[in-house]
This record gives sequence, structure tokens and C-alpha cells, in this order.
Amino acid sequence: MAFHPHKRHPLRPWLRRTIHTLMLALLLSGGLWMCVHFLAWPAVAQASMEGLPSPWEATLMKLHGGAMLGMVFIVGRLSGTHVLLGWRIKQRVWDGVALLALIGALAVSGYVLYYWVPDTWRDTLGLVHGLTGLLAAVGLWYHRRH
Repeated sequence: MAFHPHKRHPLRPWLRRTIHTLMLALLLSGGLWMCVHFLAWPAVAQASMEGLPSPWEATLMKLHGGAMLGMVFIVGRLSGTHVLLGWRIKQRVWDGVALLALIGALAVSGYVLYYWVPDTWRDTLGLVHGLTGLLAAVGLWYHRRH
């Protein structure tokens, strides 16, 4: 099959749905974790455990970590096909590279947050990680739509 630079190379529907589902799971679990952690939500649960993390934090992080494992797997799957083809036909290369860089930065910063960051830096890096996640979601939307 010959590919032409003027033709798009869309993903298979199951793969596109999987990426969108994983991104949504990452946004929801990370966003809810940030609400629980930084806004002490729900306040009722926090009131009885002053100074302790919400019991939802661990569950949300487990869901977030599981979704990220799926995302890393799917990005690896795409790297051997979709990414190489896009690079070869010179289609949406820069926004694709930016998206891969953001996802890579999220994977590394998530690992660093979980295992290496001192507690004094954790909240700040967590906010940066969360903003980067939002930027990656916007990047995915942009890459898909333009």
C-alpha cells in the first residue's frame, strides 16, 4: 500500500477510543486527586481526620497509575506505526513530537513524584505535573483535530 503526503493516516477506531479513554481516565483520576488533596474535598471526610490525607487519595493514585501504564503501552504501540508513518510522510510532525514529549515528561515526573521527590517539593511538582497533564490533553485534542 502506497502512502501519499496529502492523505491522512488516522488510527484504527479501537486504538483511538483506547487512547481517548485512557486520557480521560488520567484526567479524571488526576483531577479528582488534586481536588481531594489540595481543596480538602470532600470536607466531611477531612473533618474527622484532621491533618491526614483523604482515604480517596490512595485509590485515585492507584487508578491514575494503572491508566498511565496503559497509556505508556499504547504510546509504545503507536511509536512503531503511527508515529513513524507520520514522520515519513511529514504530517503533523511537530505537534506529534510535542505530544510525545509531554507524555514522556508526565511519565518521568509521575515516577519522580512517587519515588524520589522530598515531601517539601511534592505539592509544587504535583501541580506542575497536573498542568502538564492538562496541556497534554489539549495537545491530543489539537493533534487529532488539526
